Amino acid sequence: MSAIIATSASAMVSYYIGVDNRTTIPSGTYMGLANPNFGNLTFLYAHTYTDTPNINHYHSKSTIVYTGPNLGAGTATVNTTNNFLPEGSAPPLLLQAGVGAYADKLVNIPDPANPFSMLDVEDTAKLSSFPAGTPEHFLFTSSAMRWVGSIAGADVHMKLVSATPGLFFGTGTDPNVNPFEDADGLHLEDSFRFSLFPWVANTAAPGDYRAVFELEDERPAVVGGPSPFGDSGRFEFRFRVIPEPSGAALTAIAGALMALRRRRNR
Repeated sequence: MSAIIATSASAMVSYYIGVDNRTTIPSGTYMGLANPNFGNLTFLYAHTYTDTPNINHYHSKSTIVYTGPNLGAGTATVNTTNNFLPEGSAPPLLLQAGVGAYADKLVNIPDPANPFSMLDVEDTAKLSSFPAGTPEHFLFTSSAMRWVGSIAGADVHMKLVSATPGLFFGTGTDPNVNPFEDADGLHLEDSFRFSLFPWVANTAAPGDYRAVFELEDERPAVVGGPSPFGDSGRFEFRFRVIPEPSGAALTAIAGALMALRRRRNR
């Protein structure tokens, strides 16, 4: 049976799952074409601004985009190449020494100064009850209200498509309980909040590790009933393990610090 995430209330987090309500492409080369993501589940990163909350907005990370010449209805589509997190030129999330149940693991350490590292995920509808003028309302209604649709009644699953060997996911209390173990992935209720807990062994090789996900609505199609939401495109999280300083390097650092201390004491 798939893991089930319990309902929980909160304000803004870094990541959301929503449904794309935009019907057509509003500008650019493909203006006027049908939005290939209309009605699809979408994984979103929330850009929020303390000083100017009126410009809060989402970045969609799992969209399908048009490519090549505009051929009308026959225009080709591909998964966006801008589907990775942290996005842009930001470095992968650093995996560091854990504590508690993760004491012998290297894990992501949530850091409020780096919102990408705050791996909490919610349904966009969690923001729907905030009044106009609040930061939450600005985020919820951004992009011409593109993400205000409800996923109530859906059977949403977040599936781990692939991961670099040696990269695993656990729960907040147990690294050995893999929420993505089942082929159906992680089952999300109508209203949800969950967190990702990536880890590698503390002996893991230095380098970059990646995990690729997708979202699916597993409701069966019923004649006369609501249609299942479309699958998202694929999106990925990137992590990094840096090498431990060698014994020689540590000795050199210690020697340099002692020499500096002697100079300062003269």
